Amino acid sequence: MTLHTPGGPLPISYSGNGTMIGRAKDLEFYTGSAFDRGTWWVVADRVCHRWRSWLGGKEYCVTLRMDGEKVHWRSQDGYSGTATLGAKRRVYEAGM
Repeated sequence: MTLHTPGGPLPISYSGNGTMIGRAKDLEFYTGSAFDRGTWWVVADRVCHRWRSWLGGKEYCVTLRMDGEKVHWRSQDGYSGTATLGAKRRVYEAGM
């Protein structure tokens, strides 16, 4: 999945075992590092994330809505944005 941010794209790879890897590249000025690992899980209708260092290592949950190739996300605190799924889209859809 690639998150679309004002600073540029943020690719995140999700594994079926509940781990994820993010590569910030051009967003290092914001995230504090170009690379991070973390965990993800599903609670009710939300997908939750916890990075080792990004976002202060705090739990962050979002709701997702598919619109064709685009994913719309919204956090509990009102932030929202979009993302696109990569070549493994069917794997993500089957797992969610």
